[in-house]
Amino acid sequence: MAGGRPLKYETAEELQSAVDEYFDQNIASPTITGLSLHLGFDSRSSFYNYQGREEFLHTLKKARTRIEQAHEKRLFEQSCTGSIFYLKNVGWNAEENIVQETTQKNLDLNKLSDGELDKLIAIVGKSQS
Repeated sequence: MAGGRPLKYETAEELQSAVDEYFDQNIASPTITGLSLHLGFDSRSSFYNYQGREEFLHTLKKARTRIEQAHEKRLFEQSCTGSIFYLKNVGWNAEENIVQETTQKNLDLNKLSDGELDKLIAIVGKSQS
C-alpha cells in the first residue's frame, strides 16, 4: 500500500472471501503470518496496513479473533506453552483467564495442589472485590 501500490483487494467482500478460504483449509495452527502469506502479502505489516483502512478493519479484526480462538482452544491441551505465550502477547491476563476457565468447565478441586488452590482462592477474591 505504501509507495502508491495498488490494493490487492478492492472490497471487503473480496478480502473476506480470501480470509475464509484460509480458515477453510483447517489449518491446525493459524497465524497472522500464515494468513498474510495466504492473502498474498509480503509481510505481516501489509496485513496491519490493510487493517488501517476502514473498509477492511472489521474483516481483519475478526480474522485475528479467529486466530486467537485457535490458541484459546489449545489451552486445554497438554502442550500449550506456545499458545500461552501468544495470548499473553495479544493482551490476555493469566489471572483473569484462570477464573474464566474454571467457571466455564467443571473443575475438580480435589485434583488441585494446595498451591494451586491458594492461587485460585486469591484470584477469585480479587475478581469479587
